[in-house]
Amino acid sequence: LYELMHEELLKCSIIMSDETTWQVNKEKDKKASSNSYIWVHRTGSCEGPPIILYQYTSSRSGEHAKIFLEGFTGYHVSDAYAGYEKVEGIT
Repeated sequence: LYELMHEELLKCSIIMSDETTWQVNKEKDKKASSNSYIWVHRTGSCEGPPIILYQYTSSRSGEHAKIFLEGFTGYHVSDAYAGYEKVEGIT
């Protein structure tokens, strides 16, 4: 179901994204006090009900945004985080 919703999200003309820290206890290969990230991606303009997807990553690397948004061409609304600049095809 998640993958189907992800495919529909990428078809929209506007996607909004943001990421925030998330602390996970006893995460493999990380100290207990280190940060991981939860990303939220949602439709901004699309037919049908809103699609809101969460993505967990162990780092804030822009590669995560690049992989998640691969194939999207449209307007991307986000903060000024430079990691989104890795995504090709967005305005």
